[in-house]
Amino acid sequence: MKYICPVCGYKGFDELVYDDFEKLAGGSFEICKCCRFQFGVDDDMELENGEFLTVRDALNIYRDIWLSFDAPVFMTAYY
Repeated sequence: MKYICPVCGYKGFDELVYDDFEKLAGGSFEICKCCRFQFGVDDDMELENGEFLTVRDALNIYRDIWLSFDAPVFMTAYY
């Protein structure tokens, strides 16, 4: 069974990208071959006031930025 990237929808992960997918916790540190998102790293976004975004908000922001660049594929050999 293949698992899906919650940012871009790439269906190429052999394991879940989060240990607890319902809570989006415990990132796998894998990098998506399509959108280049690294789970457990890129979803750890600190704001200027010292607070952190929720993982879901970080995923949405990353998706919006990725789409604004016309959704480039990171590793075309896998897509």
